[in-house]
Parts: sequence; structure tokens; C-alpha cells
Amino acid sequence: MFCHNCGAALPEGGAFCPQCGQRVKQDTAPNPYTVQSAQASAPQEDKDFDVYVRSVNARLGTGTWVPQLNAWSYYDEEFRVKWGASKMKRFSFITYMDWVDGAVVQQFSAACTQFALNNYPGMARGMQVGVASFAVIASRNLQNSAVEQVMQTPPAHFAAFEMPVLLDLNTGSLYHMQKTPLWGALMWSDLRKYADQKFAPVWQTGPAYRAAPPVVSSRPDGGGNCLFTCPSCGKEWQLPQGQGQVPVKCPGCGAEMQVMT
Repeated sequence: MFCHNCGAALPEGGAFCPQCGQRVKQDTAPNPYTVQSAQASAPQEDKDFDVYVRSVNARLGTGTWVPQLNAWSYYDEEFRVKWGASKMKRFSFITYMDWVDGAVVQQFSAACTQFALNNYPGMARGMQVGVASFAVIASRNLQNSAVEQVMQTPPAHFAAFEMPVLLDLNTGSLYHMQKTPLWGALMWSDLRKYADQKFAPVWQTGPAYRAAPPVVSSRPDGGGNCLFTCPSCGKEWQLPQGQGQVPVKCPGCGAEMQVMT
């Protein structure tokens, strides 16, 4: 299969072109992870998503609808001396989905990043210019694999940053990566603060707000215990089976999380 927009080869089952970011047309092979339109799929009776979009508009300005991503798009830029006297060009994308897993997060975030790289204005990346892409998915059905995915280190890009973000419309919890990769270390702390400030829901306010801890899945060890791997430091440890979902701190790095036993 090939992209109808740029002609690039399409991966099997992909929802977006990896080259230009265009959404795969319907006459290609069906894809179970097709991103759904925030306008078409947000239920009329679900006012929370509508309120959320309006609150983001108040913080970032009125968004632009991007059909190929089925998302609202926002753009701003900022210059800071601490970034090596560089300017960050930031794209934010917000969509609604009925159901989200890790594969959906990967596809949507990659497509948003490619769109940002294809459409940012000004000088070329690397010439004291960086690009950031925030891919925000709001849903009432977040699978554990989706939360685990946003907590992982995203793919590295030349002078560009990719940060997927999840909003649980049931609880108001915001999920995104908490660790700081070595590459681009000067930027990541500010990118996390930006995500918390711009994408926190209006019903979760105040300086005490922080991203909710991730829910980490387990695997049985065959001896009555569950094995867990910390998404922040990679340390593995175990807990007895049958306790349900419990809050814990990683014995390696102290990161907070919820674990399923």
C-alpha cells in the first residue's frame, strides 16, 4: 500500500503515513486503531470533553481542526537562554477516542510528530530551533498498555521532541512521561511542566496538581507471585498475587505507580 498524498510505502495496518503524517484513506486495508474524530465521536451527552477543549482554547488560543489527524491543533513558540539561546516551536494535538491501547498511542503520537515536522514555520531544525509535539488523547476507556506507553521514553528525533499525553475523562488524571532522557535533558523538565500547565483538565486545578501514577501490569512467576518492571528505571520486583490494584513505590528509584496483582 502507498500513501495517496506523498506516495510513500505504508506499514501494514498503519493509520497514518510515516512520511507525511496523512491519515490512510478508507480504500486501503482496514485498521482497527483508526483515530476517531473529536467532533464526530465525542458523545453529545458527554460534556466533559467539550469543556476540556474550551479550556485548552482559553490557554492556547482557538485550535485548528486537522482532518487527517482527526484532532485539534495548536501552535506556539518560546525562546529561552537556558535552552542554549534556542527557540522551541510547539505543536499540540488533542483528540477524543472511545478506546485507547498502547498501539493507538504510538500511532497517533508518531503521526502528530510527523505533521509537526512537516509544517513548522521558520528556520531549519538544529539552527537554534527545536520542535515539540504533544499528542493528547482524551478517553473514558484507557487500557493499561496505553498508560504504560506514555510513560516510556519516546523515539529520539533530531532537534525535536515527542510527548504523548493521556487524559482520563472519568477521573481527570493526566498521564505523560516522568523521567528525563539523557538526550535533550535541558528541555524535558520544561516540556513536562508545559504539559501539566496546558493540558490539565479544568476540574483539576492548583499548584498541587501532578500527573497521576501509571498503572503497571504484571506477569505471574509460577510461584504465587506477580513480577513487575518499573517503567521509570527498569528495576524488576515481585508482589503476592490476588491483592488487586495497589499503590506502591519502586524500590529502585522511588517512582509511584499502581500495580495489578
